[in-house]
Amino acid sequence: MNDLVGRPGYMAQEWLDPAQGEFTTGVYLGDDGDVKGTCTFRRQLRHGSTFIAERIIDLQLEQPLEDMARALGMKYLNIQSMRRGDKLIPFEFNGRLSGSTAMITRVFNAPEMFIRERLLGEKVDRIFNSDLFVAMRYYEEIYATPEQIAALKSRSADL
Repeated sequence: MNDLVGRPGYMAQEWLDPAQGEFTTGVYLGDDGDVKGTCTFRRQLRHGSTFIAERIIDLQLEQPLEDMARALGMKYLNIQSMRRGDKLIPFEFNGRLSGSTAMITRVFNAPEMFIRERLLGEKVDRIFNSDLFVAMRYYEEIYATPEQIAALKSRSADL
């Protein structure tokens, strides 16, 4: 591996044991720079997207992530991490609403908080929510002919 160090096109990254779990954490910062909501899920992925997310509450794991969010100063930050011992090791930061945002709204609603602060000029308080739950997604494809769609639209118009 040493012969690859410094060569363009290569990157070395610490290996983290996937058996320890992969996590996604959403952190919302108020306009005052204080954390207003944090939610962490241990997640299972399917094709790169969270399809099972188990809410965990562990301040020892979340505090360093909140500190990182404050330091980065991003309004909403989604942090992907893996566990090493008693710590979460971030490997990806997404400064945007993410695929797990809908699941996180069961704990705190970042889009609503943003609207309340930026558009309505309201002050938002920190949300402390201790609900434990598991969110599960499923994907289903439904096929219909153009005639079936037209018939559905016709029946719907009569309502």
